[in-house]
Amino acid sequence: MAEQDAAPTQTAPTDTGTAAELGDPATRGRLEVRPGALQHLVEHAATTVPGTVRERSGLDRLRGRGYPHADITVKGTTSWVTLHVAAVWPCAVEQIMTTTRDRVQQEATKLSGTTVAEVDVVMHLVSPDQGNERRVI
Repeated sequence: MAEQDAAPTQTAPTDTGTAAELGDPATRGRLEVRPGALQHLVEHAATTVPGTVRERSGLDRLRGRGYPHADITVKGTTSWVTLHVAAVWPCAVEQIMTTTRDRVQQEATKLSGTTVAEVDVVMHLVSPDQGNERRVI
């Protein structure tokens, strides 16, 4: 039987230290949320509001645009959102806009860890026969 040379192996330490050794969490690093990530969070939150629909025309599908669509301005850890959403007419426009604004602000702030200072909602009304699609997850 041939003897196999066993080379010593090293493993990375798994103990990362105690909270006291690591120091204050505020001094360990920073969170940077990019506008594109925040845009996805905002647009997804808008699709969860009853009454909103995804609407993309043929050209919008090619360009990757349509509704909902968010324009984000970020300064430091604060952001401002202009959100375009679609709803099928007739609908309770004011109620959908208010619910959308509140839900988007709450969810985006919670999920991103940043402050969403303002959400302006622009409602686009579409007819029921425009071939709207609703994504169900």
